[in-house]
Amino acid sequence: MSGGAGAAMTYMCGSFCVPAEKCATVDLASATLTDAARAMDAHKCSSVVVLDATHPRRAVAIITKTDLVKWAFLDGKAPTAAVRECVTMKASDLLTVARSANKSDASEIFKKRGVHHLVVVEDGADADAKPYVGIVSALDVAHEYALDAKAMPYSRDALRAMYR
Repeated sequence: MSGGAGAAMTYMCGSFCVPAEKCATVDLASATLTDAARAMDAHKCSSVVVLDATHPRRAVAIITKTDLVKWAFLDGKAPTAAVRECVTMKASDLLTVARSANKSDASEIFKKRGVHHLVVVEDGADADAKPYVGIVSALDVAHEYALDAKAMPYSRDALRAMYR
């Protein structure tokens, strides 16, 4: 990306999402709610990507701490309940954003859908395949907006390195 000092630069979701290799994940076929909670705890995060065992890079759902609280306390699910019994399995229900989408695109989805996490997928991803590249949260997007505000007229990339 190019631009002089103070020039507005557009950073794509793929450049500031948590990459797939660092995301908390569980397997749809075998994971329990306890497994999801443990994965979040181990990664010190608030969401876990549910993967299709037959396609390891295919995200089929996302579980957040809010989901766990709702399922356990409002729906009465046991900690040993299977993830596959709790998550919505329609591919169209998984909220995603393309790797090349910018932070305002992600912000719009957060606002319209009332969610705080999106799975980032490869550009042009087939709706059934959804090869995921990472996850982005509303906090990540807010951080990007804050970096933009701080960067004027300084180097945004230098500020990013200081705060990561």
